[in-house]
Amino acid sequence: MRKKLKAIGVAVVTLALVLALLVGGCGPSETEETLAQTQAELAQAEEALADTEAKLAETEESLAALEESTKQRVVEFEIREYDAIVIGGGYGGMISAAILAKNGMKTAVVEQGDQIGGRSGAVDHDGYWIDYGLKDSRDASDIIMVMNPPALYGQQAAEAAGAEIEMVEVGHIRGHIHPTGEVANLDVHDMDSISNYFMQMVGVPPDKMTDFMFILADFMALDPQEYRSVLVEDWLRENVADEEMHIYVYRYLTQLYAPPPEKASVGRVAEFFNLPGSTFRANDPEVGGNQGFIEPYARVVREYGGDIMLGQMPIEILVEDGKVQGVVIDDKAGNVQELHAPVVIFNWVVWYVLDLVDESLLPENLVENARALEQNYNPDTVLCNMGLSRLPTVRATGEPDDWGGWQRAVMGEERVYGGGWLICSLATPTAAPPGKHLITFLYCTGGNLDESNPPFSSFAEARDKITSTAITCARDYYSDLDEITEWVSFSYHKGPSEVGWFFSPVERAPVECPTIEGLYFVGSTTEVIGSYQDLEAHAALIATEMILNQQ
Repeated sequence: MRKKLKAIGVAVVTLALVLALLVGGCGPSETEETLAQTQAELAQAEEALADTEAKLAETEESLAALEESTKQRVVEFEIREYDAIVIGGGYGGMISAAILAKNGMKTAVVEQGDQIGGRSGAVDHDGYWIDYGLKDSRDASDIIMVMNPPALYGQQAAEAAGAEIEMVEVGHIRGHIHPTGEVANLDVHDMDSISNYFMQMVGVPPDKMTDFMFILADFMALDPQEYRSVLVEDWLRENVADEEMHIYVYRYLTQLYAPPPEKASVGRVAEFFNLPGSTFRANDPEVGGNQGFIEPYARVVREYGGDIMLGQMPIEILVEDGKVQGVVIDDKAGNVQELHAPVVIFNWVVWYVLDLVDESLLPENLVENARALEQNYNPDTVLCNMGLSRLPTVRATGEPDDWGGWQRAVMGEERVYGGGWLICSLATPTAAPPGKHLITFLYCTGGNLDESNPPFSSFAEARDKITSTAITCARDYYSDLDEITEWVSFSYHKGPSEVGWFFSPVERAPVECPTIEGLYFVGSTTEVIGSYQDLEAHAALIATEMILNQQ
């Protein structure tokens, strides 16, 4: 532009000189005067041209600055940079986020729901904290926290993250037999209690108790890795001649929630029997129920500058040259954001990763096993929650129930699985408003392999099942349950819900993906030692240690 202006100016001046020289009748003095005037005009033109060029340069600089500023604003709006992104705000996800944030990594948690917790948390319902978390959660858990001493991975995780969690250890299990009304309290540290439980809840005759205990001891002596692919039905057929004992083993495994028990892995059973479990509830000053195991980690994330992005659905994990690049998310309006990070931690059950990553980038056996877990070991769960004006009265004693642990129900002489219940507000006072109580009944199906207890075909079927089993048993055990009930609600969860694959022979996902650098799994479908939720804590501890060692 500047060259064009200068050329035009020179052309004008030259033309003026030529015209001056060609004008007839001009003497030498007039010619000199005209030339001097023309030179002066040329100098003025050059000065004006220089001024114009300066202004043009300023304009171009302003335009360039504006263009760069606009570009930066667009990049900042569309792409956010992090050190790590956690998909899913469940138990393992929040542990991972808190540990990484505490150790100086810029961390984001992406959660599709409107609160954190996933299936491991609780939701506020008019002052009552309903366990089992959000309706559309993509993880799986249980209504009560199980940890495995001496490791207690959940406690280790809280210490590693600096999360303040008041954990209340509750009673083990109280068993109920309907319709006889028999009750058996199980204390895994007391052999007399164990024998009595097996006789009452499993139906093992006294004269067969020794043989039954020896079978369980044989399971414990087996190598979990060597026997992982061996099914219980095959092992019993080869090692236990008394087929009546097979029935008792199946009953007990069903109560441990190994559906279907005959298809359970011998190695998984062996590992479980060698992991003594303790049950806990959380007592948090701000939130109730199992949300007390989740919110303390969120406090750590926020304290160290992490982001918790609610209402955001991951739609793609970005991978380039075998390395994680970040995550694409959108909200309920479809607004898309791109988050960049070299680390992605996946807290959902493993088969959902197949929706976010090209399957060809994942190990073939991981894809195959993920689909097997989804297809065969993915149960449904129904819950019934009742708000109580006071604690229910035990019919046999006339006293209020004070059992803060899980209460399991079995039905009839066959000791058919009947779910169970928990008085949530006994161990966690904030689970209900002051002076009130909350009782939650739960019933889980098996997966598609379980012909005796298949997934529900409808909510009506689910409601009828829990009413005819656990609720009926409780109405017999308490003398005033209906009288003190102020409200009733049902929760209906299609799979994933309960950890139905815990005893399956299918290999679960590794903590670190071997084919995509920077992708880690910390959900309930991860292959680590631990029971139920405790394995998520263990996976999170392993994953975060790997990540931090690479920083």
